Amino acid sequence: RYRIEADEMESGTVVSRPFNEGDPGFYVYVGELSEILCDDFESGEGEWTHELISGEISDGADDWMLGTPTGNGGDPEGAYSGDNVWGNDLALEENWDGKYQNNKINALYSPVWDLTDHDSVRLQFRRWLGVEDAAYDFGRIYVNGTEVWTNAVGPGDVHHQDTEWILFDLDITEWAANQSEVQIKWEIESD
Repeated sequence: RYRIEADEMESGTVVSRPFNEGDPGFYVYVGELSEILCDDFESGEGEWTHELISGEISDGADDWMLGTPTGNGGDPEGAYSGDNVWGNDLALEENWDGKYQNNKINALYSPVWDLTDHDSVRLQFRRWLGVEDAAYDFGRIYVNGTEVWTNAVGPGDVHHQDTEWILFDLDITEWAANQSEVQIKWEIESD
């Protein structure tokens, strides 16, 4: 992990990157990597699925969407590459605002992958996550039903607010290596 701090010469203002109190560092993996599976979402949903797990069923309650972000609600104004991303409420319709709804748990599921021939597995993707402090709302990642990452719990005001596409890197060897069926789940839980 690393972060960058620079002094603006004329004003003396210190500029820090990434600007995210909930996760104040960039991720980097040093070593050899071999691509196992990759999806840029440009071919559509494929075998990716999503659902409302908990909360009142209403328009947009399961707000996972595949499309081009519109910049609303703290979202980026475009994908990291190509056109498409998976995200919560990308504001693709006129009555949507780019923010996830209150009192819901919804999830995005990867296809099921066979990783039996892999002794080491890392999950890497570009992340732009905006959730309140985990005293209130959660962004979580699961591998085969086991929680492997969540946003930080602070004193109630350390919100996780990415302001740029962040390379996210997580070693999931313990849960995914040499497994014949591996599924990743991204989950948002809001109060």
